[in-house]
Amino acid sequence: MAGKTVNLPGVVMAINGIPIGGFSDGDAATIEFNSDLHELTMGVDGEGMFNSTNDQSGTITFSMLYTSESNQTFQDAMDSGDAFSISIVDTAGGYEMFAATCKVMKRPSRTYSKAAGPTEWACLSDKIDDSNHGVLPG
Repeated sequence: MAGKTVNLPGVVMAINGIPIGGFSDGDAATIEFNSDLHELTMGVDGEGMFNSTNDQSGTITFSMLYTSESNQTFQDAMDSGDAFSISIVDTAGGYEMFAATCKVMKRPSRTYSKAAGPTEWACLSDKIDDSNHGVLPG
């Protein structure tokens, strides 16, 4: 059986439909949900009940090169104060993520040293739809 390969150039990431690029070394984007999908409530007699949280909110963090032109796209979105959309699509069919309502959480930290570090943009969304839940193609 052949191994599966994820090729970052085959992953299209966009803000309001505008493709972004110029990612730093390492993780280009990280998607982190705020809550568990389910919680467990235990009764006094030891019987358990699962509760769906229905919380699909989370944070999508992009790690960009200091010199990436896409930093301006994030800056413009932050400065406008308006909500924006984020999409991440693996063109090989492995993953699709869409967040219709996002805002930049805070200004990115800056470090000045011998080698410029990444510029990280953390974007908060009230609903992240990852339709195939990260299942890679067969």
